[in-house]
Amino acid sequence: MADEANGPGDVAVDLILAANDNDAPRVREILLAYPCLANFRTSQLNLPGKDTTPLHAAAFRGHMAIVQNLVESGADATARDADGDTPFNSAVLGRSWDVAHYLASIGQPSEETQRDQRCAWAYSKHVEEASRPGPPSAKTGCFVATAVYGSPMAPEVQVLRDFRDEVLCRTELGRALIWLYVRIGPLGARALERRPGLKPFVRRAILSPLCRWAAAKRSRCGNR
Repeated sequence: MADEANGPGDVAVDLILAANDNDAPRVREILLAYPCLANFRTSQLNLPGKDTTPLHAAAFRGHMAIVQNLVESGADATARDADGDTPFNSAVLGRSWDVAHYLASIGQPSEETQRDQRCAWAYSKHVEEASRPGPPSAKTGCFVATAVYGSPMAPEVQVLRDFRDEVLCRTELGRALIWLYVRIGPLGARALERRPGLKPFVRRAILSPLCRWAAAKRSRCGNR
């Protein structure tokens, strides 16, 4: 459990640092002990920054598991920082598309301000481009695989990402599958974060065979 010898202020600082550093176990530990800190703001302890919440920090850096944990713990996905940005805006500004998709799936992005409108436009453009061939940087993320393997940089996630970019994007059916996955993938990832005990089963029964098949299929396509 979180160190009870520390005051709430010290633990709040730990939470901000853990959210920034992608320390998901520490974030989970703190939120279990102090769920009220899910909506802590840096200004409450006169910390430098833009009056952000842990959700803003994790969203900007693309730390999906932490974002989901914070939301499940009651973090306000509509909170605004000193610049007027919501966590969704932070995800878009950080080009953390996995997180932006997830946040969009739990609530319609605001368009109240010009910043909101610019971020909503950038997000819509990204979703549109995700269903067409294009550079990997314009693509959507592998939500379920990222949730299971714990990082978008996991080798298995990269295998699936390469398969998407180099195989699926080449056909109309493949692009339709990408378009569909953009909409349902965040829901699957969210369900796995609610029930982490399912992750080993999904890894063994679904993702490991899928990764082997995708790697073989990509290799055959590359040799044509």
